[in-house]
Amino acid sequence: MNRYHKGPHEAVLAPFPKEKAKLVSELPLRTSDIEAILYAPLENLNRIHYSWMLDTLKKIPKPSVLYLLAMIQKEKAEKLKAALGIKSKIPSLSPLMRKFILKYLANDIPFKDTPPFSHILESELSTLAHLQKQELIQLIDFLGLYDLSEEIHNIVDKRLLEKIYNALTPKKKSYVKKCLLSKEKLVTNRLNLEYWDGDPEKLSKLIHHRGMVRLGYALCNQDNNLIWHITHILDSGRGKKLLRYINDKEIPGVTKTLREQVLDVMAFFKKGSKQ
Repeated sequence: MNRYHKGPHEAVLAPFPKEKAKLVSELPLRTSDIEAILYAPLENLNRIHYSWMLDTLKKIPKPSVLYLLAMIQKEKAEKLKAALGIKSKIPSLSPLMRKFILKYLANDIPFKDTPPFSHILESELSTLAHLQKQELIQLIDFLGLYDLSEEIHNIVDKRLLEKIYNALTPKKKSYVKKCLLSKEKLVTNRLNLEYWDGDPEKLSKLIHHRGMVRLGYALCNQDNNLIWHITHILDSGRGKKLLRYINDKEIPGVTKTLREQVLDVMAFFKKGSKQ
């Protein structure tokens, strides 16, 4: 409505019940820029991890693929070209030609119906959609440290504790200490690190998995378009795994706490970047 109907909104909202009309008029939109909608397909392709595009691009003719690759960021285009086994050179396009190709290949562009990030609803977790892939992976890893700190509470073996701390980076050690001082309100399954063989990589994968679960539960009942943008920052393997833990309804006593943890990790990163 804000995008296409300038001026008073009463006429547009007239058919709606008063309560619903009020809710619609109060929706927090980021922008009313219509042009962003027109170029949404390209914006989305440039934002997401290239692995999400592979299946769609494999189904369309190679010449069309090359023109699509010419429309997106060079680094991403080269990765897609290599993954698809294309040897031909990606063409250079003039601005006018880019507009023509965008219209001509409209039906072939992956995720063409997903609105751009600038047109999704505001949320306390919207900041996540601004992260780069490695930043989001780091966030997931740090969320998993809540599980690790809970496990540490149950460990009395000093040698095991030493091995655990030796497997962590200084920044992760610092956050674990912070977690140990907080009162974890959630009851989770133990990590059972008494059976851990001391391999840092295995511990890292276990922590990452637990962080993925926490982030998924934190995203429950969020706007579907926001979830799309967040999950597509990750490679398709991680993104699809994250989607498995996201429900359309909040988990009572869980989702709110986990959102607070997400925001706390973000604040920890922000504070660290200023030091």
